[in-house]
Amino acid sequence: MNKPVCIIITNEFGEKDFIHLKKSEFKLFYFPMIKTISENFLINIDDFEFILFTSKNGVRYFIDSNNNIDALKSKKIICLGTKTEELLNEYNLKSYFTSPKNYSKVMLEEIIKRGFINGKKILLVQGNLASDELLNGFKEVSKVKRINCYRTQINETKNSELERILNVYNSYCVFTSPSCFQAFSINYDPYLTNIVSIGSTTTKFIEKVGYKAKMTSKMQTYDALSETVLSYLRLKL
Repeated sequence: MNKPVCIIITNEFGEKDFIHLKKSEFKLFYFPMIKTISENFLINIDDFEFILFTSKNGVRYFIDSNNNIDALKSKKIICLGTKTEELLNEYNLKSYFTSPKNYSKVMLEEIIKRGFINGKKILLVQGNLASDELLNGFKEVSKVKRINCYRTQINETKNSELERILNVYNSYCVFTSPSCFQAFSINYDPYLTNIVSIGSTTTKFIEKVGYKAKMTSKMQTYDALSETVLSYLRLKL
């Protein structure tokens, strides 16, 4: 007898990020593998003309920790990805420039090409696990400072319910970052599920540690990832 199908979301805010999956005909479970925690930081944003956010978490923790919405209104804000911009808008703030693709390299090349940050002071707001790709790239044309306003903590506690689901269901486990997969592989057997990746960075990490993604979203967004999963399941099942 074939096992019933389910989708498992592993990122921290999965219930809000994957509305399309929630509304689909497939059973959906939420088991966050990571948790983000606010970091203390001291910064005078008056020293910068541009503020660059690379994620929704960056927007959330930077603003909520310092209550500095009014000060941000006079700044030119750059966003990596439309979802980052959408959260920014919820704080009644506008983006000066938004890269529609969630790839640091693409945004870096586009901004440098446009030239509007040349010689300017930029505050780069990120989390502790972000690479220095943007920092190093912007250093070539501007005066940039990076701060980490949050850090990612891996959940190392095994959940017996998730363990049961992995054995009972034909599951498709969605991973939105290398840290999500790393946390999952600590307590669970990745061979028990179909691995779904949000993009090339996550897929490369999965392959590096010896596993293979069943599918990888072509666009590194939650909506594109949702469509990838649903299209596959509706075609195959």
